[in-house]
Amino acid sequence: RLVVRRKVAISSDCFFTPTIGRNMLRLRLTLASADRARLKAVGEALSRNAIDRAKSLVAPWTPGEDVASKNDFSILITREQAKALFDLVRPDYEAVIRQKLGPELADDLANSREMVALFSLAYNSPALIGPGISAALRSGEREKAWYEIRFGSNRERHRGLQNRRDHEAEMFGLRNAEPSPAERAAIRRLLEERQGFMARYLGEVGRGPDEIESALASLSSTADSSSFA
Repeated sequence: RLVVRRKVAISSDCFFTPTIGRNMLRLRLTLASADRARLKAVGEALSRNAIDRAKSLVAPWTPGEDVASKNDFSILITREQAKALFDLVRPDYEAVIRQKLGPELADDLANSREMVALFSLAYNSPALIGPGISAALRSGEREKAWYEIRFGSNRERHRGLQNRRDHEAEMFGLRNAEPSPAERAAIRRLLEERQGFMARYLGEVGRGPDEIESALASLSSTADSSSFA
């Protein structure tokens, strides 16, 4: 799901390199002189590709931690500031989607669950809305677009990133609310043809045997159920 973060911090990314979201820099925030000097030191180290030096200046991030209590650079923003930041960047990513899909298709998807998922992808990286997703949407092959989101948009097979892809795919939906027999058949065909790849993929992103079996079983029942997957 698309989430606007309220805590903004310089922290380690999934490769343990200090980073800060580029759009967060568009907020008008003031740092203390000591923090500004430290931020400058991190920037200089990164510009020299001195990754170890940069790492030593910023506490590593771990999932679930309270960033504000650990990181000197943590910046708490209000809900109003978060909304203002979202409104500031929203046109940029809507333009990306419009350029990728074309005006007519983008207009058709406006204010839909599908558009929320696509916006999240574009925000993460515009390149994620690639030829596969675009072609599937233009041809009306919803199941293929869903497949690209969940199984074709995590090149490094990072488990944390896959959690995001799973949420985006769930938001997009594998099937329409009332799929036709032809649509159900297309979903079954896709899942059957790519079952082996999906199983390997889930293993590569760190899912255990039980998780893989459960995920594939859930997908197999989706074509005949009334729920999204």
